Amino acid sequence: MEEILKGVEEIKGVGPRIKKILNRKGFFTVKDLLYYYPIKYEIRDRVFPVSEFIPGKSGWVKGIVSKVKLGFTRYRRMAIVYVYFHDGKKYGKAVFFNQRFLLRVFKKGVKVLFYGESKFPDEENLIFVMNPSKYEVLKNEQDEEKAIPVYGRIESLSSKKIHRIIAEIFKSFDIKENIPEFLIKKYIFPSRKLSLKAIHFPELKKIPSLRMPEVKRLIFEEFFFFQLSLTYFRKKLENKRKKRNLKFYDIVKYFESREGIKLTNSQKKAISEILKDFQDIFPMKRLLQGDVGSGKTFVALATSLFMIKNGYQVAFMAPTEILASQHFSRIKRMKSFKNVKSALLMGSLTPKQKKDLYEKIERGEVKFIVGTHALFQKKVKYKNLAYVIIDEQHRFGVAQRTAISLKGKNVDLLVMTATPIPRSLYLTLYSDLKVSVLKEFPFGEKRIKTYIVNEREREKMFDWIREQAKSGKQGFIVYPLIEESEVMDLKALETAYKDLKERYPELKIGILHGKMKAKEKEEIRKKFEEGEISILITTSIIEVGIDVQGANFIVIEHPERYGLSQLHQMRGRVGRKGEGFCFLIKNRGVGQDALKRMEIIKNINDGFRISEEDLKIRGSGNPLGKQQWGDVVFKIADPVRDIELLEIARDEAFNIIEKGKISDKIKEYFEYLEKLSEEVDFN
Repeated sequence: MEEILKGVEEIKGVGPRIKKILNRKGFFTVKDLLYYYPIKYEIRDRVFPVSEFIPGKSGWVKGIVSKVKLGFTRYRRMAIVYVYFHDGKKYGKAVFFNQRFLLRVFKKGVKVLFYGESKFPDEENLIFVMNPSKYEVLKNEQDEEKAIPVYGRIESLSSKKIHRIIAEIFKSFDIKENIPEFLIKKYIFPSRKLSLKAIHFPELKKIPSLRMPEVKRLIFEEFFFFQLSLTYFRKKLENKRKKRNLKFYDIVKYFESREGIKLTNSQKKAISEILKDFQDIFPMKRLLQGDVGSGKTFVALATSLFMIKNGYQVAFMAPTEILASQHFSRIKRMKSFKNVKSALLMGSLTPKQKKDLYEKIERGEVKFIVGTHALFQKKVKYKNLAYVIIDEQHRFGVAQRTAISLKGKNVDLLVMTATPIPRSLYLTLYSDLKVSVLKEFPFGEKRIKTYIVNEREREKMFDWIREQAKSGKQGFIVYPLIEESEVMDLKALETAYKDLKERYPELKIGILHGKMKAKEKEEIRKKFEEGEISILITTSIIEVGIDVQGANFIVIEHPERYGLSQLHQMRGRVGRKGEGFCFLIKNRGVGQDALKRMEIIKNINDGFRISEEDLKIRGSGNPLGKQQWGDVVFKIADPVRDIELLEIARDEAFNIIEKGKISDKIKEYFEYLEKLSEEVDFN
């Protein structure tokens, strides 16, 4: 095993407390930290001695500490640390408020750097006094001028602390090469260790950029191992099967007549492609791609019904309990599924409920099982699972897709997404999936009027919402509770709920967020669906959650905190039938990038065009910034920007497997993938 696959607790200086913090944020191995790239670099290219630092200017100044003194403010007795320092010619004084611990940091005789604005002489007649925003105790002269990597905080761990931990990794661990030697020579790549060192410890004259061989090598590495994974999992599922003895009938006509609907030509074409795949000697792996409201669920349900009527079991997985409950609720109301034994399986069921359901699934009594990750826990055994549907596939990885497919024998797999990605890019990244695209809408082209609302217009907007709610219309007000740990945001959400209830006592207002218990969430969902709630105060939990046909307005607070795809998804919750309205609240001080995203959402309704704009915006970002595409998170690579390297990596990965050039390093990686697919945890 590679040394860097050891746990983070093996790093000197990482004790139980820091280990817990790192584990909570997904850092389990030394490698996880090694590939945690800086978000930017702070360039310290000129440092002045005290005597040359000009009053009124900001910058870095250096000196030797001569004295450290503790004082207190007159009121409230707040601690003040005074640090006196000199360069042999003149003296300066740095002042720190409420940071008593600095008495242990600054000792007489140590060399220090401060960053701040120099002031004119104070009452002690020193050359200047400053309030530094940054400081550093120097260990050697070479540390004066350099590029300092800045990392995103990991809970309470500062950028400095993260950098010290990474420095310890380079001291104590052997970072071996992981790309085959012939590829290193062929493309003249620097070694893995040198490339990572260039990112974490750059020279002042070699700040990481896309032109650097070390950066190109790390981009290639990401693409190469992703393509190896894709090829490996595709081969794993590439088993021929006997042709099924399926009874074919006009499922479209059957479905339409019972549900009283008219499927679009795109839906009919997708159903036809899926039914054709059911007959293939290789199991189906198909992506159903369509904008919000294009009717993907009806395609999934019609094809499920076809398979159930042929005697097989079908599993339909959603990423959240709310969405799973909604799908199940819809199925129970549909005439087509009246005689189909269906069940809802989720983590929130009691142990007894789960046990009873597991037994029924294993005996084959239940034919259609809807649920969350719970569908694919090790305890769940299917009698004759033949078809698996995954809704919002970007929430699930390649290893999970494989583990799901292995729950039955030669299972057909349909994954669905409402986040459109251009076909050429999708086939490059997800070449294991065939693609069906829905380009029409069941109720005609969906047009949602989108408005950017400033603070002055807020009252007018709420008056309009009040009238809509009084006339029987429904809608959402979304607050940006991005992570469950954001306590302040949760407070803001609950405060808004109370304020609105007091302000409009005659309206039926509800609240929904991720911290609520599953039972509470389901009760709120049902009430909203049945019209007992007019306005739902909620979070981005609804992005892939609630589909209420009568909802016609949505207010998105702090839209600057969301990406284009998220904004489009949330907007898609309204206007399913009839006109829809979306209000983006523009707050003071919002940056130009956020305003640009709001303008795009305001002017474009087409999800495919929005997706292209999203690609343009994300493709031009920080070369070391995290990029997310579907179920893959690239840390340094960008599939649009780095398309040439992506294609090279894909070809090399394919050739290695097809021509059997599997080195010991690649074998080790495949063993890791095998372990990964066996240990996928769906709890």
